[in-house]
Order: sequence, then structure tokens, then C-alpha cells
Amino acid sequence: MKKTYLRSGAALLCAATLAACGGGGGGGNIPLIVRVVGLTEGSIKLKNNGGDELTTGNAPSGVSFSQAMADDKTYNVTISQESVSAKCTVSNGSGKINWYNRTVDVVCLPYERTLGGSISGLTGRGLTLANGASSLNVEAGATSFVFGEKVFQGLTYAVAVLRQPDGQSCAVVPATASGTVGAVNITNVTVTCK
Repeated sequence: MKKTYLRSGAALLCAATLAACGGGGGGGNIPLIVRVVGLTEGSIKLKNNGGDELTTGNAPSGVSFSQAMADDKTYNVTISQESVSAKCTVSNGSGKINWYNRTVDVVCLPYERTLGGSISGLTGRGLTLANGASSLNVEAGATSFVFGEKVFQGLTYAVAVLRQPDGQSCAVVPATASGTVGAVNITNVTVTCK
């Protein structure tokens, strides 16, 4: 009878020791944290070890997968669904987790779009258009324009007249002057000159 108790006690002690050390198949208490930077809109889906899934937007402070992990367990974070607004890359996405190594970084680079439109009535020289810090000199007689610097999807744009042409007054049609950069190039900004 004594031997049965001793065997049972030894089995329980071994099981407890394995669980505490991360052995066995049980979960743990170490959160796997993901920091996402550069995602201006939308979200991405990530998977850990092909199973536990996390959907997140921009998260520079970090978010955690729902399943905590046991010490010394292997993690492998991959992107299972890309964002429609950016190309994202996982860095330090695999390894063995512990309290010192438990953060995965995802860096997203928003897609770039061109910004332009049409001009009517421009005969004078010297018209300069601006979008934030970006400016564009437009030749007399031009009927269209495209800024040299592209704009990031998910961010806003606001086109304005920075300098009027000689002998004329030009204005950006208010309905087309500003907005949020979407999934296609912007070609509908309208400038009229008198």
C-alpha cells in the first residue's frame, strides 16, 4: 500500500515538474507579443505555429496572441492575410520563447500612389501647386499634372495653389482638393484658371 502511494506521489511530482519546465503539451503563462508599425489603415492576420491567429492594426506598443506559451517552446509567426494598404514583413518571427525573448516585430510599408489631375485655362507661366511639403511647377498651357513625389495609401492629401501664374488666378476645385489616399492612383484633382 505504501509503495502505491509513493508511486502515485512520484508520478504527480514528475508531471508537475514537466509542466513547470515547459515540457508536455500544456500551455504556459508567457505572452507572445507582436509590435506592428507603419500600417496606416486596415489590419493584417498573423498565425503562430500555423494555429493561434491574431488580427491587428497598427500596434507599436504591442498586442498578444490569445494563447500564452510555456517557457522554451518554439514559436513561428507568419502573415496569413496581408493588408490591402501595405506590404508587411515579419522580423525575428521564430525562436524559443522565454521572458527575455517574446516579442515579434512586423514592419509595414504603405503602398505608394501617384497624385495628379487636370488643369483648364492655364496660359500664364509660374503656376506652382503644393501637397504638404511637396511642390510642383506647372508649365504654361499644361492640361494635366502629376506630382513627382508619390503619396502613401491610407494617408491624407490636400492640393493647393502655392503660387499663381502670371496674369491669372487659379484654384483647386474644392470637391477634389483633398481626401484620403486609396487603393488606386489619384487622377481627379481639378485645377481651373481664369
